[in-house]
Amino acid sequence: MSKQYKILVLTDLKDSPSTLLNNAVNLAKKVDGEIDLFSVQKFTDVVERESQLSAMRTLNEKYNAFEKDIKNTVEPISKACDIKINYQFSFGNVKDEIKNYISQQQPDVIVLGKKKKAFSVVGDRIANYVLKQHKGTVLIVPSKSTLEPNQELSLGLLQDSGDTVNNAFVKNLFEKNTQPLKSFKLVDGEMHSTTSNALFNSKVIEYVFDKSDNAISNLSNYLTKSNVNLLYFNKEETRSGNSSKSSSMFNAERLINNLNVSLLIA
Repeated sequence: MSKQYKILVLTDLKDSPSTLLNNAVNLAKKVDGEIDLFSVQKFTDVVERESQLSAMRTLNEKYNAFEKDIKNTVEPISKACDIKINYQFSFGNVKDEIKNYISQQQPDVIVLGKKKKAFSVVGDRIANYVLKQHKGTVLIVPSKSTLEPNQELSLGLLQDSGDTVNNAFVKNLFEKNTQPLKSFKLVDGEMHSTTSNALFNSKVIEYVFDKSDNAISNLSNYLTKSNVNLLYFNKEETRSGNSSKSSSMFNAERLINNLNVSLLIA
């Protein structure tokens, strides 16, 4: 029997792959999802520097080592959590391989690790690339994420009333949540918190804070104090929102670079 949602973990095996898989397993168990892991390594210039025979031998060795590394990462988690995790890997142009894989597999959710500077001028900007290529949901996971496979989610909403959520995966996840939701909004006025009506069958605790240069820092502090371990951000809602200042403060780039919490972007 096929699962309801396809969750794809993209990793270069250097970005805490076990942490990414723990986050993916947590989601899969909540929403009846299946997990695929895909990893790409760049071709080296070995073919240009060595004879064809020597180059083929080196590539075979790298292929075997690559597969072993992935197995050693996937199998312990798969066994411990009693969940099947499929995996594939390839050598080639990283962005092209990712684009082709996404096109062929059509995942509902893509899980990525957070680089130290995901949107830096120097670097592959894979997070930015995937956000542009993938029309579905993307989960950005910081390297220090402590979310475990069977841990209860503490969900947060950013600049979203919740009733605008039309992403099927996100709605399903929120409806199965058993903890109070935390809503974070940026407005003109002093910081305060209130309790509002239920949303997705959960009580909503709303945190409202002032538009200021410290908005991101304040948000980060409030996320920590309220124990949020997964923050939902609707980038389309923010683009069409009423406040251009809010949009400039809370966009995917700034949030990924400045928050140390798993970020669910749709």
